[in-house]
Amino acid sequence: MKTLRETICNITKKHLIKYNGMCFGQCMTAVGYIGGTIPVDLTEEDGLIELPCSDVSNTGIITGASLMGRRSFAVIRYQGFQWFNAAIIANYACKSKEMWNKPCPIFIRSIAMENK
Repeated sequence: MKTLRETICNITKKHLIKYNGMCFGQCMTAVGYIGGTIPVDLTEEDGLIELPCSDVSNTGIITGASLMGRRSFAVIRYQGFQWFNAAIIANYACKSKEMWNKPCPIFIRSIAMENK
């Protein structure tokens, strides 16, 4: 029986390799590969893209990739950072199909590990 970690890792790998996807995030290949959910054998050429820690620009890059037809994953490492990233997603990516008839699908992974 596969663990949830293995399932997420396998789905991510399949999405990148088979469907020409891209996975964007910060420190994804650091120690632990985000709890083992990022495939360790993939590189930037395979679609695994490390982004800088400038939280407000990252979703603009991800939105642009989606608008160009790439199937994008946005991996937000900390749930609190989701607020920094929400503006571009809500105000551009989510409205794109309705306003300009251009779909902009983005799969968002936000890790909920913050303490109360």
